[in-house]
Amino acid sequence: MTATVPRVCLAAEEVQVVEGLADGITLPELPFRLAMPSATADRYLTSAKRKLHVRENATAVATALAVEAIERPQPLDYVGPNLLDGQRALMPLFVQGMSAEEMADQLQRPLTVVRRDGRQLMRNVQAKNPSHLVKRLWRYRLVSTERVLAWLA
Repeated sequence: MTATVPRVCLAAEEVQVVEGLADGITLPELPFRLAMPSATADRYLTSAKRKLHVRENATAVATALAVEAIERPQPLDYVGPNLLDGQRALMPLFVQGMSAEEMADQLQRPLTVVRRDGRQLMRNVQAKNPSHLVKRLWRYRLVSTERVLAWLA
């Protein structure tokens, strides 16, 4: 089943900023990598999040991918990493933009275990940060439009 989602039209600069986050560029690096003042990059990110109706960066990336506001990455041709159940349980929570503390509370697991599983998940899919994790999960076909919409509902 394919989900029908509303199209969101981001300005070219907003796309650059969200794609930069999806590529693993950190917020402090964004202005330098995109050759724009920090305040301008912040303004474009805030505007993109408003249009996507989200508050967190990882959620902005997930939503932008789901509604095709940014280009979707090519899926990898091989089977993705073998993730443990604890790591898989964190995927929707990262997409929702939760902090480690919120994840631990949601899953009723010790914070140290959640942090460990989060680090292992990031390492297993070679992600630099939570926003990059979303794109990497998409490439491994562990995240899809349907899943994002269900997780954010």
